[in-house]
Amino acid sequence: MKAFVTGATGLAGSHLAERLVELGHDVVALVRPTSDTGLLRKLGAQLAIGDLNDQPSIERGMKGADVVFHVAAKVTDWGSWAEFQRDIIDGTRHVLEAMRACGVRRIVYMSSVAVYGYVAHRGGIWNESAPYASHFLAWEHYAPAKIAAEKLVLSYHDKNWVEACVIRPGWIYGPRDRASLPRLVQFLKGRMACCIGSGENPVALIYAQNLADACLLAASKPNALGRIFNISTDCQVTQRQYLNALAQGLGLKPVTRSIPLTVALNIARLSEFSARLLQQKEPPTISRYAVYILSNKAVFDCTRARQELGWSPRIGFEEGLAKTIEWFKAEYLNSRR
Repeated sequence: MKAFVTGATGLAGSHLAERLVELGHDVVALVRPTSDTGLLRKLGAQLAIGDLNDQPSIERGMKGADVVFHVAAKVTDWGSWAEFQRDIIDGTRHVLEAMRACGVRRIVYMSSVAVYGYVAHRGGIWNESAPYASHFLAWEHYAPAKIAAEKLVLSYHDKNWVEACVIRPGWIYGPRDRASLPRLVQFLKGRMACCIGSGENPVALIYAQNLADACLLAASKPNALGRIFNISTDCQVTQRQYLNALAQGLGLKPVTRSIPLTVALNIARLSEFSARLLQQKEPPTISRYAVYILSNKAVFDCTRARQELGWSPRIGFEEGLAKTIEWFKAEYLNSRR
């Protein structure tokens, strides 16, 4: 199989490319000229220099592909709507139109459980039949952008222009996480280190390699066409267990304090306001979206993926976290010195 992968220099995309190569598939990765492509070159992936906002460059790399894995997105809770529109919605449209131009039929689109909205994190069981969120936090652009892009992908499928499948991951962790992990470590090192609420709530963690396995199954199963799959939880770990396992692995103090959700949200709201007032390009360590993810009480049900795709997690939490910490110590911290 020849796979065309967007976002292959990021967390989820790099693990997907790595798994594809391990299984003997050919990988063509769409990368910007300024991207760090060291891992992809080491894997032997073919590099297609281009950009999601340059459709001709997408078409040049995509020609001859059997399947497209569209993973690239602006994965953050910070930025202007114009940035999310460009990088998530418009970028997805350009990928879909490139597929039509190149005659490539199959696409696995990586969405997010964020499409259920922040209300979902308050509790309940959420499966793929749940409606899209209709209310959002102020300055929350990631979720509405992912909803719009997911709808776009499914509309192309309904028109028989492509054959699509949607994957909705939860909180992805693993080596090469340069987005959420550094913020979390900074939080654990600070005076505010604490659990939000009791800390006994389940966190919707998914290890990047287990997510890659699900994407490959979705690309190969005929019954996956037109379907949406939660791939959001591969272990039963509470917020307190996750924070303390990460702290222990990094030699930090264990988290012993807790603060109420309402207090955490008020602190996050002030942090966001200050960051915007100062026109910070990077998100604050504590944001309301981050608070909701940490204090999540929802169960994002993965039954459909297990039954229809035959998916099951290959790598357990202890192994996955150990590899994540090893990468963070050996590569991320060294790269910042």
